[in-house]
Amino acid sequence: MGAGKSVVGKLLAEKLERKYYDTDSLIEKAADKTISELFEESGEEQFRSVESSVLKKVSLEKNAVISCGGGLLLQEENRELLSRTGITLYLDTSPETLLNRLIKSNDNRPLLDGLSETEKIDTIKEMLTDRLPHYRSSNYSIKTDNKSIEDVVNDVIKVLTASTPAMIVELGERSYPIYIQQGISSKIGKIITDLHLGKKIAIVTDEIVSKLHLDTVVKNLSDAGFEVFNVKIPSGESSKSLAVMSILYDRLLEERFERNSTVIALGGGVVGDLAGFAAATLLRGLNFVQVPTTLLAQVDSSVGGKVGINHAMGKNLIGSFYQPNAVIIDTDFLSTLPQKELMCGMAEVIKYGLILDSEFANHLSNNFSGILKLNDTEKTIFLIKRCVELKAEVVAKDEQESGLRRILNFGHTFGHSIESVLPRGSITHGEAVAFGMRAAIRLSELLELLSSDQSEEALNLVKKINLPDSIRELTVTKIIDTMNSDKKVKEGEIHFVLLDKIGSAVIRSGIEKPLIEESIIFAQESI
Repeated sequence: MGAGKSVVGKLLAEKLERKYYDTDSLIEKAADKTISELFEESGEEQFRSVESSVLKKVSLEKNAVISCGGGLLLQEENRELLSRTGITLYLDTSPETLLNRLIKSNDNRPLLDGLSETEKIDTIKEMLTDRLPHYRSSNYSIKTDNKSIEDVVNDVIKVLTASTPAMIVELGERSYPIYIQQGISSKIGKIITDLHLGKKIAIVTDEIVSKLHLDTVVKNLSDAGFEVFNVKIPSGESSKSLAVMSILYDRLLEERFERNSTVIALGGGVVGDLAGFAAATLLRGLNFVQVPTTLLAQVDSSVGGKVGINHAMGKNLIGSFYQPNAVIIDTDFLSTLPQKELMCGMAEVIKYGLILDSEFANHLSNNFSGILKLNDTEKTIFLIKRCVELKAEVVAKDEQESGLRRILNFGHTFGHSIESVLPRGSITHGEAVAFGMRAAIRLSELLELLSSDQSEEALNLVKKINLPDSIRELTVTKIIDTMNSDKKVKEGEIHFVLLDKIGSAVIRSGIEKPLIEESIIFAQESI
């Protein structure tokens, strides 16, 4: 209610020269009563039944735009019908904007009738919480806050008419599209052509990915008229080094790269971080496109613009914030990943649920084994899309990690320490983060931020990620000493991302050492 479905739908239909229908108007016409009268006389359950009947009829229309009632997606049969018969768009609007619009228009809605302004905003927030999982199952989301009706309609048209529809990370002039689709790497030449990037392209990849995907990507780009060469780096974390970076610089300069030339990162997080840092720093900035091939990179590291390399004293101590021109996510790449790599990516997926979306966390908990099989393309795309949406929302509010974005480091302060202390290659990034999340959850409980019941629920989800026994052998002192070298240390104090409930994170510092030690020991003993 108040999102603008009717006014946007009507203007959209006019611009696209399509028929227009509004389900609420059709219901009122059929019953010869207002929606409020129907609610009062028959109740919400009967109204929803009539609403479903109307939808069944109108969904048979071809070449139409349909504005749906705000509660229509609550019923599974309606959601299935919409997904079969058309493209669904969710007008994403904040509760505050919704209430302001309803007040300005003096629009009386049955579910808000008789409530005070405070009660109305609370009701809207509660309704949104219940309905968001269904709204977000739509094909596309369009933000409407601070936009005119004309602007929203134009945004919808852009999505519908794009040769390859995309999500947008909204960062003003640095905004960029994220394409998520099965088989989309076969369109990479068309996508980069549409982005109007330079004709010279370097594909940075590793020894493993190059054998699986490089030839196909090179051919597609070459067929589109690009001049393409590749730089292969050794697989693994050791490539995020000054030595390998120097080799990459040399190669790009030898090929006479110019500032309109493009670096494509084809691979996992290591490739993306290294290639991105090269693009950020060479010639004061080159075009940069992320083509992530691992689950971890697709749901996390390819989005948000963090690029960099490691130093002997710690992970990612040398780096920059440098947003890509685009991110191209092909779910077909995941079919070549070993189970351990999928599990590694799932650690970051779990992170997003725990810090930002309790419904998503609950979905993961109830469906983990099925999700890990990745045998349902639509469900896999939903998984990736939800993580990308959550991260994009945070990055749009805090691009350079001065505040809110720090919550994305949940589990990473402990985890980076484990990665630095253990021999390279003995633990994956996802495993390290999973260990870090165990310790952070326990620390949240010790500080009485998180209830024991929620702590147990969160731990049960994180424990779905198996960890190597080698973590048990590390001394607590060594782990804490390494944590003190982390880039998130400020004024000599370690800043921890903790939970105050599932779906909500807070940042705390100045924590007594015995509590940190107890959290690490707990995480080790829970392996």
